[in-house]
Amino acid sequence: RIQRLWKDNFDTPLVADTIQWVEAVVFPWLEVFATSPDRQAQDHPLFHQWRTRLEYFVYHTYGNQRLSEFFNIVVDFPDSDAALEDLRTCLSMTAQHQQLITEARRQIKKRLLHAGAKTTDILQFFVNLIKAVNVLYPSSGGILDKVCDDIKAYLRHRKDTVRAIVLGLIGSSGDSSDLALVLHSELKSSNEDNTLTVYYSSDEEDDMMVNPTQCKPSPRTMRTSMDKGIDMLRVLGLSNKTDIVKMLVSIFGKKDLFIEEYQAILSSKLLALSDYDTTQEVATLELLKIRFGEAALHNCEAMIRDLAETKRIQSNISRMQKEDRRGGSTMDCTIVSRLFWPELPDEDFVPHPQLIALQEQQVQYYKRLKAPRTLEFINALGHVQLELEYPTTSV
Repeated sequence: RIQRLWKDNFDTPLVADTIQWVEAVVFPWLEVFATSPDRQAQDHPLFHQWRTRLEYFVYHTYGNQRLSEFFNIVVDFPDSDAALEDLRTCLSMTAQHQQLITEARRQIKKRLLHAGAKTTDILQFFVNLIKAVNVLYPSSGGILDKVCDDIKAYLRHRKDTVRAIVLGLIGSSGDSSDLALVLHSELKSSNEDNTLTVYYSSDEEDDMMVNPTQCKPSPRTMRTSMDKGIDMLRVLGLSNKTDIVKMLVSIFGKKDLFIEEYQAILSSKLLALSDYDTTQEVATLELLKIRFGEAALHNCEAMIRDLAETKRIQSNISRMQKEDRRGGSTMDCTIVSRLFWPELPDEDFVPHPQLIALQEQQVQYYKRLKAPRTLEFINALGHVQLELEYPTTSV
């Protein structure tokens, strides 16, 4: 009955219903065999002993079933939240904590950590895993670290891990992937929440790793240190949410790699803007400054200021062109500060003479506005808009 009802059913609470079924169906049968005529069933020590064993058996069987499906439960999160809540109850009764760690690591190595899995998929699972373990152990960072160690070590050796994380954190409007939505949401919420992370001492975690065969289960009275930690957080009204962004940064142990990657991505995004609208980039930068500090992102802030300054300069140049009654083709330039931007790619080639004339015109107008400064063009980063004329139409 247990396997038939529980297998692959993650979205429905099942433990409480199963306990009620045992009480309604099994316990009355047990009263016949484990009691004597002169004593009530509830007072008979043999009945109490078997009742406790049967309840423990239900929790332990459910724990084994869900631990064998733990990978699928994490993949289905948050739809599998009901199964995790039931599993948390069972773990508090059976102390199968070491079995959880062993089983989770085995399934992760077998099904996820291989060359065929995309980095974004591994990161998505990693985020789900953090949230799932947080449901099971809201106040134990040590168990989370043990479960996640293999994933972090594997991601550390993938070349595109940093870029995938940064792209997810900045959550550009054009990226609708699940990872981008989740990570950008986490970046915003982690800066708004008052987050408290509580870690057990080594002695307390050793107590949680007891051998279940050496304990005497008492499901109705057992209270583990895990439950006490949850109650304390509820009383204080504090969040027990794990900092997912911090966990991702901890894969490499330092933030410099993420700052450099963000600066490279920001450079590409800013150079691609045709209207100089940096509203989205400013909002993202403010979130990152709260996370990584203003000093670390000073260059990125200067890059965005360059776009605002460019918009003003191009507006003035357009005005001067109208005053000089210059018509024909026009050119807009994104003016960047060499000291604050990452190294930009360039190729040595000679543009069309018409483009050279437009560049020289831009330089003259810029010198009138910002003398004695001048402009140096990076031709490889430019783009043009062409109009093709056919006998009957133009494109």
